[in-house]
Amino acid sequence: GPGLWALVILAAAGGATLARRLSRLRPNAFKPVLTTAVVIALLSDLVFLAFFFGPYRRKPAVIRDYHADLVEALRWARPRISSADAVFVTASGMNMPYIIALVIAGYDPHEWFTAERDVRTFDESEFEYYFRVGKLRFVYDASSRAALNDLRQNERPDRVLFIMRPEEIASNKPVYTVRDSNRRAVLAVFELSL
Repeated sequence: GPGLWALVILAAAGGATLARRLSRLRPNAFKPVLTTAVVIALLSDLVFLAFFFGPYRRKPAVIRDYHADLVEALRWARPRISSADAVFVTASGMNMPYIIALVIAGYDPHEWFTAERDVRTFDESEFEYYFRVGKLRFVYDASSRAALNDLRQNERPDRVLFIMRPEEIASNKPVYTVRDSNRRAVLAVFELSL
């Protein structure tokens, strides 16, 4: 964040002052103390990097919290989105999936503001929930059924993509499945004609 640099500079200034004093007060102790501090810092970084790029990134909670499953599903679906009539994306277990979806799906930012939108707030929440931006529809509750019924009743065939949790849709034949590190299906892409 923006305040982190100030803390880094403050710590560096403090470290430099401490090093100068130590070198003046105990010249023989300066090199061993500096060497020990550098070794500890390097070991700390190595342990962190091994953990961060190892077991941490494979944790199901990390995959969920950072929307890695949604990103993977949208990357797979991206070439198919332009030819779909509608795309329904689950919001289950996700925080603001519309932000991820608009970016990964490659939506033109101009279209974010000009496309038809359905934005709501709930229970005095200060947050906005996007239920629709253009052809992307986000499933927070049963209100998405009305949009599905409109597609069914518009007297023309519609190609619809669903990016849902496997347990949220009755179809058992996804065209693509996202799996977590334990090989469990966590998100699936379904393609249906309505």
